Amino acid sequence: MKNWKSQFKEWLKEICPWDNIEDYIVFREPPPKEWKLKKKISMFSQGFDEDAIRIVIYTKNYSYGIKAKETYLGCIAGVRKPRAGESWTRGSDLPDGKFNRETWEKIKNAIIRYEVVKVMKPQEPMADTPK
Repeated sequence: MKNWKSQFKEWLKEICPWDNIEDYIVFREPPPKEWKLKKKISMFSQGFDEDAIRIVIYTKNYSYGIKAKETYLGCIAGVRKPRAGESWTRGSDLPDGKFNRETWEKIKNAIIRYEVVKVMKPQEPMADTPK
């Protein structure tokens, strides 16, 4: 059975193109030594907790902070820029819970829901509009 750190790395590979977690994740502290990453990683430190892995994943409009510990997995979402007229960015708590596959799937699904955009339906031309 994999330890929790190895399991978390495998889960991250599910959402990073071509398994390249080094290219798509920013670490908030050094990654576990046993991960043996191929490239130099992006990192910004906000303290150090050897018992946790904290990462940030970015999309065009949002950032997702994920924290993993042996018994915990959680995620927060943040808007990358303020709305017009506001000087702050908004954020939301996404799923969290025990470190297990079920919580990971809830987090992935919440990220997908955050990213999906509403599709506009084509408008019917008005009856008196020339064609």
